[in-house]
Amino acid sequence: MISYKPFRVLVAERNLKVSDICKELNISPNTMAKLNSKTDDGEPISLKNIEKLCKYFGVSIDQIVEII
Repeated sequence: MISYKPFRVLVAERNLKVSDICKELNISPNTMAKLNSKTDDGEPISLKNIEKLCKYFGVSIDQIVEII
């Protein structure tokens, strides 16, 4: 299963708003809803969007997504 818990932790640690990230990176609200979902069976999002997030935060992919 895919989990975006590392993404949620990163957003919380940096005290950011998901809506601001959405606007700044031009990521759809639907995609951000998938990322921000509290379930551990996250719906997949495109690697293009994961790449945008990695570059934005300056982190590797494992700090955005984890396989559980």
